[in-house]
Amino acid sequence: MRDYTRDDVVKMLEAKQGALKQKEFAEKIGVSAPFLANVVAKVRMPDGTILKFLGLEKVEQLYRMAGKGKR
Repeated sequence: MRDYTRDDVVKMLEAKQGALKQKEFAEKIGVSAPFLANVVAKVRMPDGTILKFLGLEKVEQLYRMAGKGKR
């Protein structure tokens, strides 16, 4: 299994967002626009909703990204 970094997640989000405005994209994902903006700005960690949207729904991935899991 590949370990994904926060940068990887941001790049995936940007690729999937395409031409959508951030507010529209946040609604599509199921998160608030301010939360998504903070994730993209790397102020907050992505939550399970974002990881699931990207197909990275395992909690293990979130812990690894937060530096709490095995390396």
